[in-house]
Amino acid sequence: MGVIIKQIVSNPIDSNCFILHQPNNQSCIIIDPGAENTTAVCEYIQNNMLEPEGILLTHEHFDHIMSVESLRKQFDCKLFASKKCSDKIVDSKKNLSLFYNNIGFKCKSADVFFVGIRGIY
Repeated sequence: MGVIIKQIVSNPIDSNCFILHQPNNQSCIIIDPGAENTTAVCEYIQNNMLEPEGILLTHEHFDHIMSVESLRKQFDCKLFASKKCSDKIVDSKKNLSLFYNNIGFKCKSADVFFVGIRGIY
């Protein structure tokens, strides 16, 4: 049985968000939700009757994390990231959001750290 990978282009910065799930299974994972609003992600999840199990971040840049806190609250799901990524999402300078709009934003630390090729980083 295959995996469905839904690509959603985030806005206002064109970056890719993905939703992964299996056919006939309600569980899904959201990867890099970087849109200013969650409309496209939520519509796909609702239209396909999915339940997010977690959000996975590939890295900490603001255009990959803008929707994290909103989705965490809405779906009560865990955030997965490397330790390095988690350390940077809590700081508007390190996640680069401050340089995007001179206001910036922060996310809470990841709930679960994943191990990279060279260990946790």
